[in-house]
Amino acid sequence: MITVIQLENITKRFKSGRGLVKALDNISLNIEEGSTTVISGKSGSGKTTLLNCIGGLDKPETGRVVIAGVDIHALSERALCLFKRSHLGFVFQHSNLLNYLSVFQNIAFPLELNGVEKNQIKNRIHTMLDMIGLSGLDNAMPHELSGGEAQRVAFARAIAHSPKLIIADEPTASLDSETGMNLVKLMFNLGKKQGCIMVIATHDKEIMNLADFKVQMRDGKIIKEE
Repeated sequence: MITVIQLENITKRFKSGRGLVKALDNISLNIEEGSTTVISGKSGSGKTTLLNCIGGLDKPETGRVVIAGVDIHALSERALCLFKRSHLGFVFQHSNLLNYLSVFQNIAFPLELNGVEKNQIKNRIHTMLDMIGLSGLDNAMPHELSGGEAQRVAFARAIAHSPKLIIADEPTASLDSETGMNLVKLMFNLGKKQGCIMVIATHDKEIMNLADFKVQMRDGKIIKEE
């Protein structure tokens, strides 16, 4: 397997009413091509901060995040934005769909940003909707969807432009256990088909059991890797 993501001595601190809090404490980790990695740990362990640093949403104080040979935090703000647009996809606890756009328009948005032609966008979205089991819902609005349907659309939006990496922060937190498990299985299956790395933060032990690699965090440190 080829290592696509390398984290080298990542440290991150935040100011709080109690002073400086070390959210990440000298984290190093390699993530392999096409793999699924689950990051677990109690609230406050550093999971979300780690995902944010990997995804370029937050900048570590020290260390490097290298994705496909690119030290992303050494890029200019514009270059990092372009890199994220083409190489990364994000799925959050809540779907974060744009309420004023239809299902089709929500999925089309990142494709349009990446300059994909209209005919290709139409074909790709219809293929994605079929793959996530929502064929025919092109014109549905987000408020018309169930929680599970909205998260499936959010995932389709994240993976439609064939990114190298999908980052998902507690994507099943607002779903019942069955719906959440169905969503994760769908994510893992489609991720494998597209050769996409998936990094997911979760508390769910069933999801952990589906992953290729498991990383457990406590107090900003990795305490266990499997």
